[in-house]
This record gives sequence, C-alpha cells and structure tokens, in this order.
Amino acid sequence: MTDKNKLNLSKFYTILLLALIAALTIFATAVLYKYNYNKKIVFAQEIPMQITVVNESRIGFNTQTDALYFGIVPMGYGSSVRKFEIINTNNFSVNVDINSYGSELSDWIALNIDEDRLELKNYEKKTIEITANVPQNVSTGNYTAKLSIIMIRK
Repeated sequence: MTDKNKLNLSKFYTILLLALIAALTIFATAVLYKYNYNKKIVFAQEIPMQITVVNESRIGFNTQTDALYFGIVPMGYGSSVRKFEIINTNNFSVNVDINSYGSELSDWIALNIDEDRLELKNYEKKTIEITANVPQNVSTGNYTAKLSIIMIRK
C-alpha cells in the first residue's frame, strides 16, 4: 500500500469517526430532550414550620395558618401532628416532592405518605399528615425550619 493510499485511508477513518461521534451526540441529545421535554416545575412553595419545646408536661396549640405551627410540646416524649391538603389544579399529572430543611426541627419531621413518591392526577387533592417528634435530649426553646413542596409535571 502506498503512502498516498494510507493517508487517504487515515482521512476516511477520521471522517468516519467524526461522523459517528456526531450521530451519537445527536441521538443522545434527542433522547434527553424527549425525556425532559415536559418535565418542568409547575408549582413551588416554601412553608415555615415552628415548634416550642418546654420542660414541663403541658401542651399548647397555635391554629394560625401562615405556617405549620406544631404548638407547645414537652421535651423528650412529645409529638405534634398537623395536616394539610395538596391540590393539583392542573389538567395534567404531577409528581410532588416534599422535603424539610433548615434546622434540628427538620430532622424531627416525619411525613405520613403511603407512596414512595407522591403523584397527583389532574385536579386531584390529597391530605398530608406531618408529625414533629421531639427527641429526649433536646433543649427547651423555639425551633423553626422550612417545608419545601415542589410539583413537577409528569
């Protein structure tokens, strides 16, 4: 094989390799685009949460609705439960991600949801029960955190 033929064959393989890379890139982009096309956040809300821990055996209620108030709870063995509704007002299904964050209180939060991932069909509503379980070794005082609710189009 002559040097000219080797050079032409080398160019051919280089062009073929570049064409293959381009085709794979286009294919991967199309797959990712199709997978994420309608997946977007359609609702997001951050809700403040608050609980007061006391060193006595008394409880207290706060019925205000501007946050999730768990009231006054005795340290060590107290817990408080709140319920709220999530409503999908869209004409399509959504996945709902609910997470607590921000302080020690977020570690005490337990969501009572039957499914691993909450899904709401169009115009569906569900009642969510959330429990704050106060551990024994916590100090008295006010604790706050945030609850994040995000709806993602399916």
